[in-house]
Amino acid sequence: MRSADISRRGVFLGAAGLALGGCGVPGPTRTTVPQRIVALGYGKDADAAAALGVPPVAVPRPSELSELEPWTSQALAGARPEFLDVGTGLPFEKIAALRPDLITATGLYSLEAGYAQLSRIAPVLAYTAGPNLDRWQDTTMRTGTALNRVDAAKRAVGRVEGLVRTAKDRFPRLTGKTFTFTSYGDGTRLWTKNAREDVIATTLAGFGLALSPAVTALPSSATKGLSAISLERLDVLAADVTMMLFTSPQRRAAFEQNPAFARFASAGSYLPITVTEGHAMAFPSALSVEWLATGFVGRIAELLG
Repeated sequence: MRSADISRRGVFLGAAGLALGGCGVPGPTRTTVPQRIVALGYGKDADAAAALGVPPVAVPRPSELSELEPWTSQALAGARPEFLDVGTGLPFEKIAALRPDLITATGLYSLEAGYAQLSRIAPVLAYTAGPNLDRWQDTTMRTGTALNRVDAAKRAVGRVEGLVRTAKDRFPRLTGKTFTFTSYGDGTRLWTKNAREDVIATTLAGFGLALSPAVTALPSSATKGLSAISLERLDVLAADVTMMLFTSPQRRAAFEQNPAFARFASAGSYLPITVTEGHAMAFPSALSVEWLATGFVGRIAELLG
């Protein structure tokens, strides 16, 4: 498995984790302000720091993508963090060599196993509910507290929440509409989200969309929150918006050339999405939610007519 793939499974796998409530970084009582941040959780940890004007010195190495997500790159404003391979084990020596004064890991799936060693290097900002399960607003505020930038965090949260409300008002036809979110896998099976509490479902709920009852009634696979669907059962994915994530143009072409696709696409709700678009929903941050609110949800509204 390639680096960072484990922490990015939230795009198509359900997320679960042990809360590390006692592992957070003290906020107002800090006597020094962190300047060298190592952001270990994919996406949201780097985004939270960058949104507050503190570019991380290191982030997880992108896997499917050759570069950072567009919203992250924009916020970094030319800063180039070092890439760390975190998918198959944390590189503790390399992290220590970076001399961080804060490690953020709210989206790190392997934090429970690595916390003790990381905390010997620098204070660790951990998740509370689970890896990638804390609300982006809470992660932004906790990061702001750790960076002594609480006012900036409040402004960022308020601004992005305002953009979400604006998008919801601008596209009222989204409210009450159903969606499904499915990843195209090996050509024989697809994986669809089936839990309303899934991070993708809660992200889109902010814009008025709801996960289809047809998929929430499906049994989960070995991974909670995820159902396996055969190509013969594409009908169960029918919704007002039927999102299908492809990791490459070749996989999308293979799916759309399958005879089953003609029946699937006839309803007119089919919305193919990229890995970047999937990550914006699956790893929400102040930056990625802004990106959704000011661009991607317009695509959804256009599909709905």
